[in-house]
Amino acid sequence: MNTVRSLILVPMLAISCLAVTAGCTVEERVVRGPRPHDRVETITVRPSERHVWSAGRWENRGNERWEWVSGRWEIR
Repeated sequence: MNTVRSLILVPMLAISCLAVTAGCTVEERVVRGPRPHDRVETITVRPSERHVWSAGRWENRGNERWEWVSGRWEIR
């Protein structure tokens, strides 16, 4: 009898948990204000022919603020 009860109760419990979590909502935070204007960067001397410049950019950090990522030389 206990085995039959377990075979019925375990799946029912799992389905109940799924039903409860499916109804949960997630609050999405939005960055306040528009993206700032790009900064003027000084591009240094190219280290080698294999390097290309990757321009700086604003990135959304944690959906709360903008953070500037400086430009840099990258090898291709």
